[in-house]
Amino acid sequence: MVEQLSELELGLVARGAECIILGCTEITMLVGAADTSVETFDTTAIHVETAADFAVG
Repeated sequence: MVEQLSELELGLVARGAECIILGCTEITMLVGAADTSVETFDTTAIHVETAADFAVG
């Protein structure tokens, strides 16, 4: 599975992707920023940070 995701990311970058959205809670357990040459966005981390900021005020 990790190899398939890495190959998918490489293919997307080769076709011009400027970033990769890690849009599933489990994906970051398999691949991350170190696995690609473009910027990544971990939606789980983004949601957690936003919820914490909102809760704190």
